[in-house]
Amino acid sequence: MSPHRSPLPLILFALPLTLGCGDKDGADDTASAELVPDGTFTLDYASADGFTEADFAGLTITIDRATMSAALTPTSGDPVVLSLTELPEEEWIKDCYTMNSHSVSEAFTVSPDPVVIGALSIPSPALSTKCGGRVLLGSFVEGDIVDPTLGFSE
Repeated sequence: MSPHRSPLPLILFALPLTLGCGDKDGADDTASAELVPDGTFTLDYASADGFTEADFAGLTITIDRATMSAALTPTSGDPVVLSLTELPEEEWIKDCYTMNSHSVSEAFTVSPDPVVIGALSIPSPALSTKCGGRVLLGSFVEGDIVDPTLGFSE
């Protein structure tokens, strides 16, 4: 009589390979898209070489979707007025990948280019909510928001 081995180890090994990571380019991305909200938000995150959140203490961004504009308002100095242009849905940011899904975040290109806030310059600027979290203003490169990036929350 030959010994019988359980197929369980082989199944457990092969199962993740057959499931893969899901359809990262799914057809129904916008059904659960994170939209950029209207309102006023305060800086709570800075990711830019040589800068910290303290360099932008009190900076707010006010987003007005009706007029397709935003205003960056420092604690002292004049506001920086931005014009927003919505990117087509197929160019919205895909992020927050899991084994079988991802989120999609609405994105706007921003002018002027670059956006200048004090000594910080953000080239190729875009505005999004990437991963449904804070509002992000950063450089838009190859379909993603990259540094320098400023993050704002309520």
